[in-house]
Amino acid sequence: TNCASDIWPRCCPSGRAEAQRSAGRPDQLEAAHHFLRQHEFVGRVLGEVFVTQDLCGREAQLDRFLMHVAIGYPDASAERDILKLVRSEAANVATEVPKEIPQDSLFEARQEILAMHMAPEVEEYIIQLIMATREPAQYGEDLAGWLEYGASPRGTISLDRCARAHAWIQGRDFVSPDDVQDVLFDVLRHRILLSFEAEASGITPDQVLETIRQRVPSA
Repeated sequence: TNCASDIWPRCCPSGRAEAQRSAGRPDQLEAAHHFLRQHEFVGRVLGEVFVTQDLCGREAQLDRFLMHVAIGYPDASAERDILKLVRSEAANVATEVPKEIPQDSLFEARQEILAMHMAPEVEEYIIQLIMATREPAQYGEDLAGWLEYGASPRGTISLDRCARAHAWIQGRDFVSPDDVQDVLFDVLRHRILLSFEAEASGITPDQVLETIRQRVPSA
């Protein structure tokens, strides 16, 4: 399998993130390690047209990504902005440079998010959502037939961190069940594996997660 775009982050003892890019046959891998600074991260773009042919997107590798954000086409207003931006760049017209955020501010925000209050009931809600992906029969025979594998502990950790970040962005100092629900799909849609029957019936990960969201009692 040729996995030229196969890239994922890993945690290092030093606290830095390490990204490894591998290319070649499985038995002849050549790896290069790239060390990232604490405020950097690794992203990957999957085109919808070619996603079914993406041989590198194995579930175990995708699970390493914090979120899978579904981004559609831009609306008419954004499309106009894109045209104007590209024309300005082609004509070497100076554009407004976005204001840079100091690293210290990012690190300070990170500590505030990690220290944010989360009630035990909200924490339990996160755990029960994850458990519903692993033991779906408790929430209905339909769910049990749709899910082959549930979310790993990485899903629990990511849901906790993203819910905290969402609450912080909203200007609150506590995490609510709404914060958990607002990031649920982006955090888990790439962490669950549907059964063959579900895929054959046209069931999507988002439909499964919406069913779980409706059936698991919130805090």
